Amino acid sequence: MQGVVRSLADYGAFAFMAANVVGIGLYLHDLHLAAGEYRRSGWFLSPGSPSSGL
Repeated sequence: MQGVVRSLADYGAFAFMAANVVGIGLYLHDLHLAAGEYRRSGWFLSPGSPSSGL
């Protein structure tokens, strides 16, 4: 029984890690899309903006 519990715990940890990786990837993808939208709308083109050179 102990081996089953341990393998379930390992699987749970792996699933949690995989979910975090997917979540971070989606979050970064959303940030990338939002940055593209802001750039297209001219949000970053205001003078003095650190991203105005991009």
